[in-house]
Amino acid sequence: MGTRWTFLAVPSRSAGLATLLLLNGLLVETTLSGCAAKAPTQELADAQSALRAAREAGADTSSPEYRAAEDLLAEALKNLRDKKYPESRTLAADAKRKAEDLLAKLMATRWRSDATPSGEGDLALDPGSLGDAGEILGPGNSYVPDERLALKRIYFRFDEYSLTDEAVEVARKNAEWLSRHPDLTILIEGHCDERGTNEYNLALGERRAERTRDYLVALGIAPARLRIVSYGEEIPLDEGHTEEAWARNRRVQFVRWTDQL
Repeated sequence: MGTRWTFLAVPSRSAGLATLLLLNGLLVETTLSGCAAKAPTQELADAQSALRAAREAGADTSSPEYRAAEDLLAEALKNLRDKKYPESRTLAADAKRKAEDLLAKLMATRWRSDATPSGEGDLALDPGSLGDAGEILGPGNSYVPDERLALKRIYFRFDEYSLTDEAVEVARKNAEWLSRHPDLTILIEGHCDERGTNEYNLALGERRAERTRDYLVALGIAPARLRIVSYGEEIPLDEGHTEEAWARNRRVQFVRWTDQL
């Protein structure tokens, strides 16, 4: 019997945030056994995608409909943490259904209000604006911890997302390794220390991941091979509360994006 560590990204409440793509992280341990229940990663990913689509379509995140879907997803995550997988799966499916119902209402309203005789205007949702759930956790995708890759973590100064000289050198070596392994797709995780609010740290972790991705692209790595996610302060390397612990936790790390659960 072995153990696989699967990283699952889910949305946090986005009210008051400039960006709509901030993510909380949840580390799920799934036991690879024929009789063990599987974590409902796909159902949670689908619910996440539906909520994101509703936000991108202009849903009011304080509306009763949106809050109901978000609360169901939060309850699904609570059951996931408690390893109550059947309950989590049902709640995630309910969250997805409510979010999809809200999206359908928004689409119908937009068609009625935006259509013009000339055919100009925003008559329908731009499919590209709905996002791609596969950028975070798509069907049949799982992750392999970075210890199995020859990719080094990149560390950041407090409250910053720019790359230091040392970080640039690490990124260059990582780009060289990725160039020698062109078939690999990598998830870039942004992390923070525990200081600051959860929402602020999610945004900061996202910027760290984005800056790292952009630099790797500048070094010749294809953008399609690089996915990003922010876990904020949720998954520390070091549980301590010292400067040394915080310095270890302010990082970007890399995991392999695979096509098998």
